[in-house]
Amino acid sequence: MKFMKIVFALMMSVLFLSGCLGPKYLSPEFTFGRKVEMKATQEGRKLLISGLCGHSAYGIDELKQKEKDDSLFIQISLKPNARGDFIFYIPVPDHINKIYWENELIWSR
Repeated sequence: MKFMKIVFALMMSVLFLSGCLGPKYLSPEFTFGRKVEMKATQEGRKLLISGLCGHSAYGIDELKQKEKDDSLFIQISLKPNARGDFIFYIPVPDHINKIYWENELIWSR
């Protein structure tokens, strides 16, 4: 009986750690039906990014943006048991010439 408790505790630890060590961000190659398209609106130019998360136990949490010089870098953070499909409209200021998702260039002027 003691052996079974130890095995059970080890299995639960592995399951817990595998959830904690899962992916933090969605990369373009793990996105199904990915769409990247520039839209002109009354407020200015916006980049549409949409798709479906390819990680089975994870979904979309939020979009994070960071500017550097004339480039914009985006990351899509993940969380367990969240909705997997997403649509983001990213405003593109005039000084931005390139947009990267992770390390992949997804748009440039």
